[in-house]
Amino acid sequence: MARPLAITAVARYIMRVGPKQRHPYLAIGSLAVLGFLAGFAARHRDGSAASGESLSPKGPAAREHKAEAPLQSLPALKSTDTVEALSVERGDGHYDSVALWLLDAPIEEIAQLGQALIQDGRVSEGTVELLLTHWTRKDPAAALAATKSTRFERAAWWAWASNDPEAALAASRNGDVENRSAVLWALTLFHPQQALKALEDPALAASISSVTLAEKIAIRDPRAAMELLKKEGWPDMQGPLRQWARREPRAALEWLIANGAGDRPKLKTAFVETVERENPEELASLAAVASAGEVKRLLEAAAFRYLAETDPAAALAEARASESPMLAAERLVVLGRGMVGQNPQAALGLLGELLQACPDAASRRDTVALPGGNSAGDRRDVEGLFDFVKSLANADPRTTVEAVDRMLAGQAPALYGGDLRTCAAWVWASRDLESFTAWLAADADPAFSEAGHQVVIGQLAERRRFSEAMAQLETLSGSDARRGTAIDTFERWLRADAKAATSWFDESAVPEETRQAISHLLPRNQ
Repeated sequence: MARPLAITAVARYIMRVGPKQRHPYLAIGSLAVLGFLAGFAARHRDGSAASGESLSPKGPAAREHKAEAPLQSLPALKSTDTVEALSVERGDGHYDSVALWLLDAPIEEIAQLGQALIQDGRVSEGTVELLLTHWTRKDPAAALAATKSTRFERAAWWAWASNDPEAALAASRNGDVENRSAVLWALTLFHPQQALKALEDPALAASISSVTLAEKIAIRDPRAAMELLKKEGWPDMQGPLRQWARREPRAALEWLIANGAGDRPKLKTAFVETVERENPEELASLAAVASAGEVKRLLEAAAFRYLAETDPAAALAEARASESPMLAAERLVVLGRGMVGQNPQAALGLLGELLQACPDAASRRDTVALPGGNSAGDRRDVEGLFDFVKSLANADPRTTVEAVDRMLAGQAPALYGGDLRTCAAWVWASRDLESFTAWLAADADPAFSEAGHQVVIGQLAERRRFSEAMAQLETLSGSDARRGTAIDTFERWLRADAKAATSWFDESAVPEETRQAISHLLPRNQ
């Protein structure tokens, strides 16, 4: 006898999902759907026959309808298991059997099965929790008595609280602390408004997870969830904020600004990331209304990324019109990184345009004047710039190194942070050290020679060719550079093969300057 497709699909799902992967309510609810569908089909069929009315189409459709197989009657969805059978059955199918049996089991039999399963140490916790959800709905006192001092005691309180939160909370107030915690956890998951009210009681508040509660409240009222967490001392608010940003980004932004949450980096990032993923078309308007500060900057950057994806020509025009050289560079990086895969030559052209607009893009410092003519500042690279250059070098190492070397001709490597030529050169040298070394000797800009030779030494060390790396120290013109590179390289050699490094030091004609720089690193001198 065939079942309708919808019923068969639900049945397959219920049987496929293991007991530990579903909540008791899911199993009961799914089986209830099966029962409803079966009952609806049966009532629909019987009612039509009794009234003598037909719901079959008329006219040409009627002839097609008659050719179809008639809807066959469905068997009643009812368990044939007994308390005795379910008391001894085990395995993955036990959960499903109990779930079906509970649909119309009388309370007396539920109590009998519950007592049998609680006393059996082999039964799965999920199966007992499922039964307790039913049992506490009809006779909580008996369920609590049966589970007292067993491993299921807290599960019974939790199940009762999920069914009757007020009664369970009142009964747990003066009892075992762990049972009360189980009740409050159930309130947090299933009755967040009651949990919010309980949070006002100092005796109960310590047992409530304000973060979890806020996430539940945020499903319906994200503003209330954020206010709760603010009152609790600003714990992890990213979950509720992300929910709010998905549904009402403008309201969420206004709350962030009004409450000073813009000073909290994780919240700013969570908000912008969520809007960029869920509502990117809102980014530009949100950036326009945001007050000056980090949130506004992040929104503007995200809005430009979205524009670069949807309208690259407009994005390029906007980047070129940027008043700030730093902003222009950041935007050109976004456009360039998007071009590398399809048109690396055009992307390389944008890098040249970027370095013309912001020559110190790789070593920019925000400087503040100090008394006495001194100054201090923080380095701020153009975000994504080195990744952009690295992606260009990965696409075509030699072309990228030669182009960047021309772009920065005559400029010494940056004093602060990395150097764009070194970034690209490292990629080339890691793939073809010999070709890079030859180019460095014959064609490189003299201003890059020192940094280029340090790349060679670093790559020789990467290949564990340490004696060659140490011999290359003489290519470095500055004594400080030689000393620092010698120490770094010899330390790596000692870690990789202390015996070989020591033997080299003892037996080779090591220049005196190098010997003095590294002698203290030898194990015998420590």
